[in-house]
Amino acid sequence: MIPQLHTMEMKTAVFPQDAGGIFLAEIIFQFITYVLAIYGLINLVVNISGLFYKKSYSKDIKIKAVLFVKNCEDVIEGVIRNIFIGDFLRKVMSNRNLTVVDMGSTDRTLDILEIIERDYDAVEVLKESEKEKVFDFFDEIPEEK
Repeated sequence: MIPQLHTMEMKTAVFPQDAGGIFLAEIIFQFITYVLAIYGLINLVVNISGLFYKKSYSKDIKIKAVLFVKNCEDVIEGVIRNIFIGDFLRKVMSNRNLTVVDMGSTDRTLDILEIIERDYDAVEVLKESEKEKVFDFFDEIPEEK
């Protein structure tokens, strides 16, 4: 007689399956899909409502962006172009204009600013002697009654 060896059966957990494939993978995929869809819907609603909200308050509020610069020939063009590339002014301000005041640069900063002023209609360049013009913008705001 041959002695019989007792073997231990290893039981492994098996995820339930349906006819279409692995059930758990489908649940995870559907969950991720629903989360992304809800995120997209919320983002759409927030952006659309933001358009109406910005229009309603931007008529009365005036914000002016002003850069005071001196001897910045190496970086000034990049700074200003990045402001317009990122559409920063449209997001923050009602008039979308940028005023740059050169405070007496001794390098080529003023020359570069004048070139940028020709490239961008929304850029106004002022010299140090004209810096008081920055405040003229606020004189145009009607007083509250």
